[in-house]
Amino acid sequence: MRASTLCLLSLLLPVALAIRAPELQAQQVAVSAAVPLASPTTVGARDLTFGTIMPDPNAARTVAVLAAVDRASASVQSGEYRLDVAALHGVTFALSTPTELTSATAPPLPVNFSGGGYGGWCVTRGRSGCGLNGFDPAGGDQRVCANELGGGVCDLGTSWPAASTLRVFVGGELTIPPTALAGTYTATITLTVTQVY
Repeated sequence: MRASTLCLLSLLLPVALAIRAPELQAQQVAVSAAVPLASPTTVGARDLTFGTIMPDPNAARTVAVLAAVDRASASVQSGEYRLDVAALHGVTFALSTPTELTSATAPPLPVNFSGGGYGGWCVTRGRSGCGLNGFDPAGGDQRVCANELGGGVCDLGTSWPAASTLRVFVGGELTIPPTALAGTYTATITLTVTQVY
């Protein structure tokens, strides 16, 4: 059994809001998030983006971005991490998620990562397809095995072949109140690989 602890990886969520002048009677909020590289073993492969949102002057609006391999549109997509898992038997990871995005110049925006639709993972081998296994990003540890014996126990006699990549996708739900102010909003999601087998 091979066990070790790997580095922390931070998924940064900078969010920018652009609101038109009040005399136009319409507000436009551009919301985006970035997933930078943060570790030599895990790669932030793409940004989590919420797209452009027009606030409703009468009620809060929510924008849900589900975990998905493909982009929802040109401006909306879930974030993605990649981890080389070749020769490993299994990996345990967890996400630490915020409850709001903050700005130095405006009130915070509520963000939610709780729910099976906001997390997904798959293991690809070379150029193979990626069928997502859903998980709740706010739900604690996730164990992924090359061959699971049952009950979350990894078979230590089976490992992933060369060119195997664990891909973890993260979406979320952002709430834009009618009174949203222009500003740059940020938060951090931390992906922690706590155990490798």
